[in-house]
Amino acid sequence: MPGIVLLKINFMQETILIQTDFRPESLILVKTAIQNNLKAKLDIVLVHGVHMTDSITDLLFYSRHKMLQKVSNDLFTTGLNELRETFAANINSLRVELFTGLNQAAFNNFLEANRISQIFVAPDYVFANRSKYSRDLAHFINKSVSRKVEISWSMPSEPFARLALTR
Repeated sequence: MPGIVLLKINFMQETILIQTDFRPESLILVKTAIQNNLKAKLDIVLVHGVHMTDSITDLLFYSRHKMLQKVSNDLFTTGLNELRETFAANINSLRVELFTGLNQAAFNNFLEANRISQIFVAPDYVFANRSKYSRDLAHFINKSVSRKVEISWSMPSEPFARLALTR
């Protein structure tokens, strides 16, 4: 129709992977990733490595939800929700996934299935195992073909009660 102008704003679509150990400090990488991609609408995947047991009983009763409850905590969840609210205009989706694969090929398939375009890493960040099944994915991340963005890391000196999420 003449006289009607439709404006469509195209944001670049980026999917970012960030390893998490469910400490609130790990959310600083999420904030940094958002600030480095302010012109993009981001899909952010927080990944936690989990070693699956060989026990048939454990495998039969395995629940992703129960495993996430085991390794997560209220402070992390609160920080995650604050990030969603503060950066709502920049976040298309923000989700937590568990990686249970055993080798690099499985990790590369995970990256491809989730359409990961960037992996944000902090080489100085010391991963903390949250359960006996948790595992650090740094080995897989370092060998992956996705673009890695390294962020210099320093642990906050004061307790991480608030994320200081101001833009």
